[in-house]
Amino acid sequence: MCVDHPPFDNIKARQAVMHLVNKDAIINLVAKGYARKLSTFIGANYGVFHNPNIKDRENSVEIAKKLLAEAGYTDDNPLEFELLTYAPNQEYVDIATIIKSQLAQAGVTVNINRAERGVFVDGLMNRTYQANLGQWTADFDDPADIGAFATIYEDSFSWNSGWNNKEAADTFRSTENAFDRDERIKIFHELQEIMFYHSVVNPLYTKDVLYGFSDKIEGLRVSSTDRILTSNLRKRN
Repeated sequence: MCVDHPPFDNIKARQAVMHLVNKDAIINLVAKGYARKLSTFIGANYGVFHNPNIKDRENSVEIAKKLLAEAGYTDDNPLEFELLTYAPNQEYVDIATIIKSQLAQAGVTVNINRAERGVFVDGLMNRTYQANLGQWTADFDDPADIGAFATIYEDSFSWNSGWNNKEAADTFRSTENAFDRDERIKIFHELQEIMFYHSVVNPLYTKDVLYGFSDKIEGLRVSSTDRILTSNLRKRN
């Protein structure tokens, strides 16, 4: 969500939306059940760097309505926003359609913008959007890359959301000087708690991936973050 202009510059509006998104329903309908629900932006596929103590928000219309009221949204002044999605990606469009239906239960109106690539990228880079759907593909099983993208404003405008939080940035930067693995794990756990509280990103799921291998090759490996590693790939003798 873009947090530097309305409506999601209000944390209660962001939290209300998150209480309305039923991730289990999205997984069942879009991923046919073959996915794992996420509660934090560093998922379980990152191993020990994932903070297992962070539990996802309760899916509750009642809680959402209370938060919306505290944010100034009522039946006479309902929350309405645009959800930017990439039109060629049918998965995004399907998720957006489900979210629109889920949020309507609390009187929230979601206008889906099915944008082509140019409009989609422009909306992200210039932060003219209000909410958007996207994804992250990890290159390795250390969260340094996603941590930087999520917190360092100068590098990514903090995940293209406009979120500029000194506590989060300083916490991430401290991982760069932490050479003890246990200390890095502890810091990344703290960073996830900060991100969860501020409710900037609402991670939905990570897909279960099925791989098939030919008996004519050997040395092909798959990382814990589901990247296919080909550095040792060779034809089987």
